Amino acid sequence: MRPKRTLLLSYSYLGMGQLGLAPNFRRAAENATIEVKEYNILGFASALRAANMGLPFLPSRGGFGSDIVKELGFKTITCPYTGQELLAVPAFHLDVCVIHALQADCYGNVQAHSPVESTIDYDVAMARAGKRLVVTAERVVSPE
Repeated sequence: MRPKRTLLLSYSYLGMGQLGLAPNFRRAAENATIEVKEYNILGFASALRAANMGLPFLPSRGGFGSDIVKELGFKTITCPYTGQELLAVPAFHLDVCVIHALQADCYGNVQAHSPVESTIDYDVAMARAGKRLVVTAERVVSPE
């Protein structure tokens, strides 16, 4: 008998937009079928960006005093220039990343639902941070 492997899922929001939380995800999290690490939006983006830059962590001002920061065990650092206390958000080391797109072609080119914004670049950042990438798409189109 093979040992049971626990799936660790890191996320900042996992749901179906106006329909609320994804019921199968919620059930699996409540039953401890999967282990979850919930991040605030800034922490999630910082962890992705640190991984993309090849850094062990990225300093952040946001999140002090929140339960999420306490549960994730973020450490603090002191800025060598200002003396300000900052959170050190560790880089993600993703085994697999799954993103959903509007369309893709047979060569793996993917078109996102909306333009990439400088503050919310999750799909691009996740795709670059993962060892493997899985893309689901509404449709497969011709490369032309």
